[in-house]
Amino acid sequence: MQRKAIHDFFKTAKALPAIASDTVQEKGAESGMVVNGIRLSWKPPKGKKRKQPDTPDEDPWETDWPGHDKLYCRFSMYKENTDTQAALTVLARYLHCGTRNFAVAGTKDKRAVTVQQVTVQKVTAARLCALNDRLRGICLGDFEYVEKPLWLGGSAGNLFEITLRQVEGATACQLAAAADALREQGFINYFGLQRFGAGAIGTHRVGAKLLRGEWREAVELIMQPKDAERAENVDARQLYLQKGDIHGPPQHAHDAPPQPEHQSGELDADMLPEDGWGASRLASVHVVTPEEAATEVFSIEDVVLPLPGKSVQYPQHETAAVYGAKAKEHGVSLDSVVHAQREYSLLSLPGDYRRVLHKPRDLEWKLLQYSNALEALAATELEAFPLD
Repeated sequence: MQRKAIHDFFKTAKALPAIASDTVQEKGAESGMVVNGIRLSWKPPKGKKRKQPDTPDEDPWETDWPGHDKLYCRFSMYKENTDTQAALTVLARYLHCGTRNFAVAGTKDKRAVTVQQVTVQKVTAARLCALNDRLRGICLGDFEYVEKPLWLGGSAGNLFEITLRQVEGATACQLAAAADALREQGFINYFGLQRFGAGAIGTHRVGAKLLRGEWREAVELIMQPKDAERAENVDARQLYLQKGDIHGPPQHAHDAPPQPEHQSGELDADMLPEDGWGASRLASVHVVTPEEAATEVFSIEDVVLPLPGKSVQYPQHETAAVYGAKAKEHGVSLDSVVHAQREYSLLSLPGDYRRVLHKPRDLEWKLLQYSNALEALAATELEAFPLD
Protein backbone atom coordinates (compact mmCIF):
# COMPACT_ATOMS: atom_id res chain seq x y z
CA MET A 1 0.00 0.00 0.00
CA GLN A 2 2.88 2.38 0.78
CA ARG A 3 4.43 1.80 -2.64
CA LYS A 4 1.07 2.41 -4.31
CA ALA A 5 0.70 5.68 -2.43
CA ILE A 6 4.12 6.82 -3.61
CA HIS A 7 3.34 5.92 -7.22
CA ASP A 8 0.01 7.79 -6.99
CA PHE A 9 1.77 10.83 -5.51
CA PHE A 10 4.11 11.24 -8.46
CA LYS A 11 1.27 10.65 -10.91
CA THR A 12 -0.94 13.39 -9.45
CA ALA A 13 1.56 15.96 -8.08
CA LYS A 14 1.10 18.96 -10.40
CA ALA A 15 3.81 21.05 -8.74
CA LEU A 16 6.51 18.57 -9.74
CA PRO A 17 7.98 18.00 -13.20
CA ALA A 18 6.82 14.90 -15.06
CA ILE A 19 8.38 11.96 -13.21
CA ALA A 20 7.88 8.25 -13.88
CA SER A 21 8.07 5.72 -11.05
CA ASP A 22 8.39 1.95 -11.20
CA THR A 23 9.09 -0.84 -8.71
CA VAL A 24 12.45 -2.62 -8.86
CA GLN A 25 14.04 -5.46 -6.89
CA GLU A 26 17.60 -5.28 -5.62
CA LYS A 27 19.69 -7.52 -3.36
CA GLY A 28 20.98 -5.73 -0.26
CA ALA A 29 24.78 -5.42 -0.11
CA GLU A 30 24.95 -6.20 3.62
CA SER A 31 21.91 -8.35 4.38
CA GLY A 32 21.83 -10.23 1.08
CA MET A 33 18.01 -10.07 1.15
CA VAL A 34 15.97 -9.10 -1.90
CA VAL A 35 14.13 -5.83 -1.22
CA ASN A 36 11.62 -3.84 -3.23
CA GLY A 37 12.40 -0.25 -4.15
CA ILE A 38 11.05 2.54 -6.29
CA ARG A 39 13.01 3.96 -9.21
CA LEU A 40 12.28 7.50 -10.42
CA SER A 41 13.11 8.82 -13.88
CA TRP A 42 12.19 11.79 -16.03
CA LYS A 43 9.26 11.32 -18.36
CA PRO A 44 9.87 12.26 -21.99
CA PRO A 45 8.37 15.58 -23.08
CA LYS A 46 4.78 15.50 -24.29
CA GLY A 47 4.46 14.64 -27.93
CA LYS A 48 7.83 12.88 -27.99
CA LYS A 49 7.64 9.13 -28.09
CA ARG A 50 9.89 7.29 -25.74
CA LYS A 51 12.49 5.11 -27.43
CA GLN A 52 11.75 1.42 -27.08
CA PRO A 53 14.51 -0.43 -25.21
CA ASP A 54 16.69 -2.64 -27.40
CA THR A 55 17.81 -4.72 -24.43
CA PRO A 56 16.02 -5.80 -21.24
CA ASP A 57 17.70 -3.32 -18.88
CA GLU A 58 18.27 -0.44 -21.28
CA ASP A 59 16.60 2.85 -20.38
CA PRO A 60 17.30 5.81 -22.71
CA TRP A 61 16.48 8.21 -19.86
CA GLU A 62 18.76 6.47 -17.38
CA THR A 63 22.46 7.39 -17.03
CA ASP A 64 23.44 5.36 -13.95
CA TRP A 65 24.43 2.11 -15.71
CA PRO A 66 27.06 0.70 -13.31
CA GLY A 67 29.21 -0.71 -16.10
CA HIS A 68 29.78 2.77 -17.61
CA ASP A 69 31.18 2.10 -21.11
CA LYS A 70 31.22 -1.67 -20.53
CA LEU A 71 27.80 -2.72 -21.78
CA TYR A 72 27.96 -6.44 -20.94
CA CYS A 73 27.81 -8.28 -17.65
CA ARG A 74 29.83 -11.50 -17.59
CA PHE A 75 29.02 -14.11 -14.96
CA SER A 76 29.46 -17.77 -14.10
CA MET A 77 26.38 -19.98 -14.43
CA TYR A 78 26.26 -23.14 -12.31
CA LYS A 79 23.63 -25.68 -13.34
CA GLU A 80 22.61 -29.24 -12.52
CA ASN A 81 20.88 -31.67 -14.91
CA THR A 82 19.90 -28.87 -17.28
CA ASP A 83 21.29 -28.08 -20.70
CA THR A 84 22.65 -24.63 -21.48
CA GLN A 85 19.81 -23.44 -23.69
CA ALA A 86 17.16 -24.49 -21.16
CA ALA A 87 18.99 -22.63 -18.39
CA LEU A 88 19.26 -19.47 -20.50
CA THR A 89 15.55 -19.72 -21.30
CA VAL A 90 14.80 -19.69 -17.56
CA LEU A 91 16.98 -16.61 -17.04
CA ALA A 92 15.37 -14.84 -20.00
CA ARG A 93 11.90 -15.52 -18.62
CA TYR A 94 12.75 -14.02 -15.23
CA LEU A 95 14.49 -11.02 -16.81
CA HIS A 96 11.72 -10.47 -19.40
CA CYS A 97 14.09 -10.58 -22.35
CA GLY A 98 14.98 -12.92 -25.20
CA THR A 99 17.63 -15.61 -25.09
CA ARG A 100 19.40 -13.75 -27.92
CA ASN A 101 20.62 -11.27 -25.30
CA PHE A 102 22.86 -13.98 -23.82
CA ALA A 103 26.11 -15.30 -25.28
CA VAL A 104 28.21 -18.34 -24.34
CA ALA A 105 31.43 -19.89 -25.62
CA GLY A 106 29.83 -23.33 -25.96
CA THR A 107 27.06 -25.60 -24.71
CA LYS A 108 27.33 -27.85 -21.67
CA ASP A 109 25.95 -31.34 -21.21
CA LYS A 110 22.57 -31.79 -19.54
CA ARG A 111 23.45 -34.84 -17.44
CA ALA A 112 26.19 -33.18 -15.42
CA VAL A 113 26.99 -30.47 -12.92
CA THR A 114 28.58 -27.70 -14.97
CA VAL A 115 29.87 -24.15 -14.63
CA GLN A 116 30.30 -21.87 -17.62
CA GLN A 117 30.70 -18.20 -18.37
CA VAL A 118 27.83 -16.21 -19.85
CA THR A 119 27.54 -12.60 -21.03
CA VAL A 120 24.35 -10.57 -21.22
CA GLN A 121 23.87 -7.07 -22.56
CA LYS A 122 22.71 -4.26 -20.27
CA VAL A 123 21.49 -6.37 -17.32
CA THR A 124 23.01 -5.34 -14.00
CA ALA A 125 24.87 -7.69 -11.70
CA ALA A 126 22.36 -6.83 -8.96
CA ARG A 127 19.43 -8.05 -11.06
CA LEU A 128 21.25 -11.26 -11.93
CA CYS A 129 22.29 -11.89 -8.33
CA ALA A 130 18.73 -11.36 -7.13
CA LEU A 131 17.60 -14.29 -9.30
CA ASN A 132 19.48 -16.79 -7.11
CA ASP A 133 16.65 -16.77 -4.57
CA ARG A 134 14.20 -17.89 -7.27
CA LEU A 135 16.29 -20.29 -9.36
CA ARG A 136 16.29 -24.06 -8.84
CA GLY A 137 19.27 -26.08 -10.03
CA ILE A 138 20.90 -22.90 -11.38
CA CYS A 139 23.13 -20.43 -9.56
CA LEU A 140 24.82 -17.23 -10.78
CA GLY A 141 28.01 -15.57 -9.52
CA ASP A 142 31.41 -14.00 -10.38
CA PHE A 143 29.80 -10.89 -11.89
CA GLU A 144 31.97 -8.53 -13.92
CA TYR A 145 31.27 -5.81 -16.48
CA VAL A 146 33.09 -6.27 -19.80
CA GLU A 147 33.28 -4.53 -23.16
CA LYS A 148 32.60 -7.49 -25.45
CA PRO A 149 30.30 -10.53 -25.35
CA LEU A 150 31.44 -14.14 -25.51
CA TRP A 151 31.27 -15.99 -28.83
CA LEU A 152 30.98 -19.65 -29.81
CA GLY A 153 34.38 -21.30 -29.94
CA GLY A 154 36.02 -18.34 -28.23
CA SER A 155 37.60 -20.31 -25.39
CA ALA A 156 40.26 -22.98 -25.25
CA GLY A 157 38.59 -25.98 -23.64
CA ASN A 158 36.92 -27.56 -20.64
CA LEU A 159 38.09 -28.44 -17.16
CA PHE A 160 36.55 -31.79 -16.22
CA GLU A 161 36.23 -33.61 -12.93
CA ILE A 162 35.13 -37.16 -13.74
CA THR A 163 34.24 -39.88 -11.25
CA LEU A 164 34.40 -43.52 -12.39
CA ARG A 165 32.58 -45.89 -10.03
CA GLN A 166 32.68 -49.67 -9.79
CA VAL A 167 36.06 -49.95 -11.51
CA GLU A 168 36.73 -53.68 -11.53
CA GLY A 169 39.16 -56.10 -13.16
CA ALA A 170 42.29 -53.97 -12.70
CA THR A 171 44.84 -53.61 -9.95
CA ALA A 172 45.88 -50.31 -8.42
CA CYS A 173 49.16 -50.51 -10.35
CA GLN A 174 47.34 -51.03 -13.65
CA LEU A 175 45.05 -48.09 -12.98
CA ALA A 176 48.04 -45.90 -12.15
CA ALA A 177 49.80 -46.93 -15.36
CA ALA A 178 46.69 -46.16 -17.45
CA ALA A 179 46.25 -42.72 -15.87
CA ASP A 180 49.93 -41.89 -16.33
CA ALA A 181 49.78 -42.98 -19.99
CA LEU A 182 46.80 -40.70 -20.57
CA ARG A 183 48.67 -37.79 -19.02
CA GLU A 184 51.96 -38.38 -20.84
CA GLN A 185 50.79 -39.67 -24.24
CA GLY A 186 47.33 -38.14 -24.62
CA PHE A 187 44.39 -39.64 -26.52
CA ILE A 188 42.99 -39.77 -30.05
CA ASN A 189 40.84 -36.68 -30.41
CA TYR A 190 37.55 -38.26 -31.50
CA PHE A 191 34.34 -36.27 -31.42
CA GLY A 192 32.03 -37.19 -28.56
CA LEU A 193 28.86 -39.14 -29.28
CA GLN A 194 26.74 -36.16 -28.20
CA ARG A 195 27.85 -34.40 -31.40
CA PHE A 196 25.74 -36.84 -33.39
CA GLY A 197 22.49 -36.17 -31.56
CA ALA A 198 20.72 -37.85 -28.67
CA GLY A 199 18.00 -39.56 -30.73
CA ALA A 200 17.94 -42.71 -32.81
CA ILE A 201 18.56 -40.67 -35.98
CA GLY A 202 22.11 -39.30 -36.08
CA THR A 203 22.35 -35.62 -37.00
CA HIS A 204 25.10 -36.48 -39.50
CA ARG A 205 22.46 -38.36 -41.51
CA VAL A 206 20.30 -35.24 -41.60
CA GLY A 207 23.31 -33.18 -42.68
CA ALA A 208 24.06 -35.56 -45.55
CA LYS A 209 20.44 -35.28 -46.77
CA LEU A 210 20.69 -31.49 -46.80
CA LEU A 211 24.01 -31.50 -48.64
CA ARG A 212 22.37 -33.68 -51.30
CA GLY A 213 19.35 -31.37 -51.53
CA GLU A 214 16.92 -33.99 -50.22
CA TRP A 215 14.81 -31.54 -48.22
CA ARG A 216 11.74 -33.68 -47.57
CA GLU A 217 13.82 -36.68 -46.52
CA ALA A 218 15.84 -34.47 -44.15
CA VAL A 219 12.69 -33.15 -42.50
CA GLU A 220 11.25 -36.65 -42.20
CA LEU A 221 14.38 -37.72 -40.31
CA ILE A 222 14.15 -34.68 -38.03
CA MET A 223 10.48 -35.39 -37.32
CA GLN A 224 10.96 -39.02 -36.34
CA PRO A 225 9.71 -39.76 -32.78
CA LYS A 226 12.21 -39.44 -29.93
CA ASP A 227 12.31 -41.15 -26.57
CA ALA A 228 11.32 -39.29 -23.37
CA GLU A 229 10.01 -36.25 -25.22
CA ARG A 230 7.40 -33.77 -24.02
CA ALA A 231 3.82 -34.54 -25.00
CA GLU A 232 3.39 -31.42 -27.16
CA ASN A 233 6.50 -32.31 -29.17
CA VAL A 234 5.25 -35.86 -29.65
CA ASP A 235 1.92 -34.50 -30.90
CA ALA A 236 3.64 -32.08 -33.29
CA ARG A 237 5.80 -34.82 -34.79
CA GLN A 238 2.83 -37.13 -35.15
CA LEU A 239 0.81 -34.38 -36.82
CA TYR A 240 3.55 -33.84 -39.39
CA LEU A 241 3.92 -37.56 -40.08
CA GLN A 242 0.16 -37.80 -40.65
CA LYS A 243 -0.27 -34.62 -42.73
CA GLY A 244 3.10 -34.62 -44.49
CA ASP A 245 2.97 -30.85 -44.98
CA ILE A 246 6.33 -29.16 -45.46
CA HIS A 247 7.25 -25.88 -47.19
CA GLY A 248 10.91 -25.36 -48.03
CA PRO A 249 14.09 -26.72 -46.41
CA PRO A 250 14.75 -26.31 -42.67
CA GLN A 251 16.93 -23.31 -41.94
CA HIS A 252 19.26 -24.67 -39.25
CA ALA A 253 19.61 -28.40 -39.75
CA HIS A 254 22.71 -28.00 -41.93
CA ASP A 255 24.70 -27.56 -38.70
CA ALA A 256 24.90 -31.34 -38.72
CA PRO A 257 28.05 -32.73 -40.37
CA PRO A 258 28.12 -34.89 -43.49
CA GLN A 259 30.13 -37.72 -41.91
CA PRO A 260 31.03 -38.80 -38.38
CA GLU A 261 34.77 -39.15 -38.95
CA HIS A 262 35.23 -35.49 -39.80
CA GLN A 263 32.40 -33.81 -37.96
CA SER A 264 32.65 -30.11 -37.26
CA GLY A 265 31.77 -28.76 -33.85
CA GLU A 266 32.37 -26.04 -31.30
CA LEU A 267 34.39 -26.45 -28.12
CA ASP A 268 32.28 -26.43 -24.98
CA ALA A 269 34.79 -24.03 -23.55
CA ASP A 270 35.26 -22.06 -20.39
CA MET A 271 39.06 -21.94 -20.13
CA LEU A 272 40.32 -18.67 -21.61
CA PRO A 273 42.73 -19.25 -24.50
CA GLU A 274 46.42 -18.80 -23.78
CA ASP A 275 47.99 -19.70 -27.10
CA GLY A 276 45.37 -18.28 -29.44
CA TRP A 277 44.20 -21.71 -30.64
CA GLY A 278 40.74 -21.32 -29.16
CA ALA A 279 40.44 -17.63 -29.98
CA SER A 280 40.95 -18.13 -33.73
CA ARG A 281 39.72 -21.57 -34.67
CA LEU A 282 40.52 -21.40 -38.38
CA ALA A 283 44.29 -21.09 -38.14
CA SER A 284 46.66 -21.30 -41.07
CA VAL A 285 48.41 -24.64 -41.53
CA HIS A 286 52.00 -25.46 -42.33
CA VAL A 287 52.88 -28.38 -44.57
CA VAL A 288 55.88 -30.10 -43.01
CA THR A 289 58.73 -30.89 -45.38
CA PRO A 290 60.83 -34.08 -45.14
CA GLU A 291 63.74 -31.96 -43.94
CA GLU A 292 61.68 -30.44 -41.12
CA ALA A 293 60.35 -33.87 -40.15
CA ALA A 294 63.92 -35.14 -39.85
CA THR A 295 64.81 -32.38 -37.38
CA GLU A 296 61.90 -33.41 -35.12
CA VAL A 297 60.86 -29.78 -34.69
CA PHE A 298 57.23 -30.86 -34.80
CA SER A 299 55.56 -33.65 -32.83
CA ILE A 300 52.43 -35.70 -33.39
CA GLU A 301 50.62 -33.23 -31.11
CA ASP A 302 51.00 -30.60 -33.86
CA VAL A 303 49.27 -32.71 -36.52
CA VAL A 304 45.80 -31.53 -37.55
CA LEU A 305 43.12 -32.80 -39.93
CA PRO A 306 40.74 -30.47 -41.77
CA LEU A 307 37.01 -30.32 -41.15
CA PRO A 308 35.38 -29.86 -44.58
CA GLY A 309 34.79 -26.30 -45.78
CA LYS A 310 35.79 -23.78 -48.40
CA SER A 311 38.77 -22.31 -46.52
CA VAL A 312 40.66 -25.44 -45.48
CA GLN A 313 43.58 -27.16 -47.16
CA TYR A 314 43.05 -30.88 -47.64
CA PRO A 315 45.93 -33.38 -47.30
CA GLN A 316 47.96 -34.19 -50.39
CA HIS A 317 48.94 -37.70 -49.26
CA GLU A 318 47.07 -40.98 -48.70
CA THR A 319 44.70 -39.39 -46.18
CA ALA A 320 43.05 -37.46 -49.02
CA ALA A 321 41.66 -40.75 -50.34
CA VAL A 322 39.83 -41.27 -47.04
CA TYR A 323 38.08 -37.91 -47.40
CA GLY A 324 37.06 -38.74 -50.96
CA ALA A 325 35.83 -42.21 -50.04
CA LYS A 326 33.73 -40.97 -47.12
CA ALA A 327 32.22 -38.15 -49.17
CA LYS A 328 31.30 -40.66 -51.90
CA GLU A 329 29.84 -43.04 -49.32
CA HIS A 330 27.43 -40.33 -48.16
CA GLY A 331 26.79 -39.00 -51.66
CA VAL A 332 28.14 -35.50 -50.97
CA SER A 333 30.69 -33.28 -52.67
CA LEU A 334 33.59 -31.59 -50.90
CA ASP A 335 34.21 -28.97 -53.59
CA SER A 336 30.97 -28.33 -55.50
CA VAL A 337 27.27 -27.55 -55.02
CA VAL A 338 24.87 -30.20 -56.30
CA HIS A 339 21.68 -28.13 -55.89
CA ALA A 340 20.51 -24.52 -56.10
CA GLN A 341 20.68 -23.81 -52.35
CA ARG A 342 24.34 -22.90 -51.91
CA GLU A 343 23.91 -22.22 -48.19
CA TYR A 344 23.26 -25.95 -47.74
CA SER A 345 26.63 -27.00 -49.10
CA LEU A 346 30.10 -27.42 -47.67
CA LEU A 347 31.17 -24.39 -49.70
CA SER A 348 29.02 -22.20 -47.44
CA LEU A 349 31.09 -23.24 -44.41
CA PRO A 350 34.64 -22.03 -43.69
CA GLY A 351 35.76 -25.38 -42.29
CA ASP A 352 38.27 -25.80 -39.51
CA TYR A 353 41.21 -27.86 -38.28
CA ARG A 354 41.19 -30.36 -35.43
CA ARG A 355 44.17 -31.86 -33.65
CA VAL A 356 44.55 -35.60 -34.22
CA LEU A 357 45.98 -36.19 -30.76
CA HIS A 358 45.24 -34.26 -27.59
CA LYS A 359 47.26 -34.26 -24.40
CA PRO A 360 45.21 -33.04 -21.41
CA ARG A 361 46.58 -30.22 -19.28
CA ASP A 362 47.13 -30.58 -15.55
CA LEU A 363 45.73 -34.11 -15.34
CA GLU A 364 45.42 -35.32 -11.76
CA TRP A 365 43.89 -38.54 -10.46
CA LYS A 366 43.34 -40.42 -7.22
CA LEU A 367 42.03 -43.84 -6.26
CA LEU A 368 39.16 -43.93 -3.76
CA GLN A 369 37.51 -46.77 -1.89
CA TYR A 370 33.89 -46.57 -0.79
CA SER A 371 31.24 -48.86 0.67
CA ASN A 372 28.09 -46.81 0.06
CA ALA A 373 27.03 -46.68 -3.59
CA LEU A 374 25.28 -43.34 -2.96
CA GLU A 375 28.28 -41.70 -1.31
CA ALA A 376 29.38 -38.46 -2.97
CA LEU A 377 32.97 -38.87 -4.16
CA ALA A 378 33.44 -35.35 -5.52
CA ALA A 379 32.22 -31.94 -4.40
CA THR A 380 30.40 -29.65 -6.81
CA GLU A 381 31.49 -26.04 -7.25
CA LEU A 382 28.54 -24.91 -5.16
CA GLU A 383 29.47 -27.30 -2.36
CA ALA A 384 33.12 -26.28 -2.46
CA PHE A 385 32.35 -22.55 -2.67
CA PRO A 386 28.88 -21.97 -1.17
CA LEU A 387 27.14 -18.64 -1.56
CA ASP A 388 27.45 -16.29 1.39
